[in-house]
Amino acid sequence: MTRFLMVSGAALSLLPASALATTSADEVRSIVAEMMADSETRSSLLQSDGNAGYDDGFFISGAGGEYSLKIKGITQFRYTATIQDDDQAAGVDDFEGGFSIPRTKLIFTGNAVSEKLVYKIQGEFGNTTNAGRLTLQDAYVGYNFDNGWGLYFGQVRLPVLWEDVVSAGGSLAADVSIANAVFSPQFSQAAWLSYSDDAWRGWFAFSDGAASANTDYTMDPADYAFTSRVEFLFDGAWGQFNTMSSAPGSDFAAKLGLGIHYQDGPNTPAGGEVKAIPYTADLMLQGDGWNVYGAFIGRFVEINGVAGDFNDYGAVIQGGVFIPETDWELFARYDGVFVDDNYANNDNFNTITLGVNWYWSGQAARFTFDVQYFMDATVDSDPVNAVANSTGPDVSLIPSVDDGAVALRAQFQLLF
Repeated sequence: MTRFLMVSGAALSLLPASALATTSADEVRSIVAEMMADSETRSSLLQSDGNAGYDDGFFISGAGGEYSLKIKGITQFRYTATIQDDDQAAGVDDFEGGFSIPRTKLIFTGNAVSEKLVYKIQGEFGNTTNAGRLTLQDAYVGYNFDNGWGLYFGQVRLPVLWEDVVSAGGSLAADVSIANAVFSPQFSQAAWLSYSDDAWRGWFAFSDGAASANTDYTMDPADYAFTSRVEFLFDGAWGQFNTMSSAPGSDFAAKLGLGIHYQDGPNTPAGGEVKAIPYTADLMLQGDGWNVYGAFIGRFVEINGVAGDFNDYGAVIQGGVFIPETDWELFARYDGVFVDDNYANNDNFNTITLGVNWYWSGQAARFTFDVQYFMDATVDSDPVNAVANSTGPDVSLIPSVDDGAVALRAQFQLLF
């Protein structure tokens, strides 16, 4: 009754004063009925029938399921202290410490027109590379068929290395390995097929080439590029590999992944055509409160007009285990970058990482404390030094002329 009186008052307030004298009671009832019906329609998304709420992200959806939107996000806050010998030749002090926000992402997913027509838009407020400005990362549309296949097009991180495929919030350490930073093909604009069943899944892409995100077709680093990653599930379920960690009570799971990327660069009048082939094979095992991951990475590069080809290799092995009856997880990681002799500075680069995670509320609220020991100098390895001078601070790597640098990291991440 109260709601009827409120709507009645609203209806009467919409009528001009001159019309009130000539408006009958039946006409008022008709206007009120129309307004109440309209309010029921507009408030349907706020009903408790599953059309709005939180399920691994805030979501709203139409009653028929043809339209939906899920909003998720991640933010990480980090303190880093890097300690090394006083490298005046590299222009770096012996101590660098301070706070940073390595990543803050907003992620929008859902479907439109049909439950099978899906989309994803992801942007990141970067730290060092774009000074906090929002940069587009994923932006694609896909159609999921009934037989396990899907067809997608847009911008995506090329799925070669498994550390890239796992979301930023699902890594074991505070950030990816140095080897992953060196060999990652990053984001590209592409069209691709995906397939998944209980035994294997795969991605097959035709793209603009590595690190070509947010570029026009005239600026692409490759005339054409192809990417493929195939994974085989030996035991467990695919969902267990959404993070590198495995909580106590989890079932055993094992998978093998194989990835490769090929691209051919433009052949300009000045020469310099670049062919690049990064590839990997990785194995991941998870169990009751423990996890093991290992990867072999390679890359072949041929540059027209430059004597000799380049064959670089990388390796990552890591593992974690929960302390019994606690929310604390100990982990360790080794990664190495083994570069070709044709570089001017061709020493290998090795890193050891030790740390601990405290899961306040699973991955959603997690503290990470780790220490990285860089066994070699960055300036003695051209591919590694390139990372140290560009995206290095995100992986806590800064230029060094001496071996033995140490990076201490304390990080809190929130997923919402």
